[in-house]
Amino acid sequence: MAAVVKRTWCSRGPTGHKVRKVAWGYTLQVNGQQERRYDAAWSRRDAEEALAKRLLERDAPPPPAKPRTLGELVTE
Repeated sequence: MAAVVKRTWCSRGPTGHKVRKVAWGYTLQVNGQQERRYDAAWSRRDAEEALAKRLLERDAPPPPAKPRTLGELVTE
């Protein structure tokens, strides 16, 4: 399952005061592994576009195997 996630945290700013920071990202399963990507520069729309692009990459069929000659198999 894939989802767009908003991550917020607090840190100290340049003057020492607490500053709330936000990063948008996505999480999804790829070959049984959890994959998470976050970027503070992303908006929600950017994260959705990155997720859609990654889903297309994940679901694309693998490239066809290049046929090998008998001579190549013998050298192996």
